[in-house]
Amino acid sequence: MSDYKWEQFYQFAASLIQSNSHKETDSRIATSRAYYAAYHQAWIFAQSRDRKMNREYITHKGLIQWFLDQQTESQLQTIGQSLQALKLSRVHADYRPNHFIQSKAVHDIGEAQKIIAAINTLLNNVTLTE
Repeated sequence: MSDYKWEQFYQFAASLIQSNSHKETDSRIATSRAYYAAYHQAWIFAQSRDRKMNREYITHKGLIQWFLDQQTESQLQTIGQSLQALKLSRVHADYRPNHFIQSKAVHDIGEAQKIIAAINTLLNNVTLTE
């Protein structure tokens, strides 16, 4: 496992919005980095729960599906739904030419923060109970 702290992507995204530049490029980058911060935290959690993650869920879609498939844990399904919505926003930010407004990036950063906080709580609970 990497020693890189993926939450730094989140911090970078938040700093772009806090700069109040109101540049569309900053908003697009902020959404993209916020998604990847949440994605990597989700990946770390999923690997801690399921050793098959390396082989079977190597795509973004696969990781999201892993969370959605956790039938007995509604919190994990909620994380999957949130991650899926954030991914769609990231795709818009990265690939769609239509206007991308700062308020959307602010919303996406907030969603990423919620995902990361929920996952970190779960990771801490896993560590405490092992």
